Amino acid sequence: MRPDPITGKRLRKAVFLFAAATFGMLAATAWLILTAENGQAKDAPALTIAIFLLLVVGTTVNVFVAFFRLRVWYRCPQCGVLLPRPPEIRVGDPISYVCTACNIEWDTGWKIAPRENSD
Repeated sequence: MRPDPITGKRLRKAVFLFAAATFGMLAATAWLILTAENGQAKDAPALTIAIFLLLVVGTTVNVFVAFFRLRVWYRCPQCGVLLPRPPEIRVGDPISYVCTACNIEWDTGWKIAPRENSD
């Protein structure tokens, strides 16, 4: 079983980009509030907020895509073949995929977490 060198990095990068876009949005909002005159926003801070809002939406989508690549659309890091989901995974089992083309079992480094009931 080989560790997957790509999936964890991809997900961490997506989360980092989301955090950076969110921080930028907060900074742009503070800029807008601090530079407003007589209740009127200036053009540059307002445009910056609009740009960061688009970035936050885009990076949110990117986080979900990176997560679903891990759970649903997993590709072999070596050959790029779309691999099927492992059969019968139980809580606590590691998430790993077997590539028959490369004859490698890839360990994603993630485990199946228990579902929390909100009862």
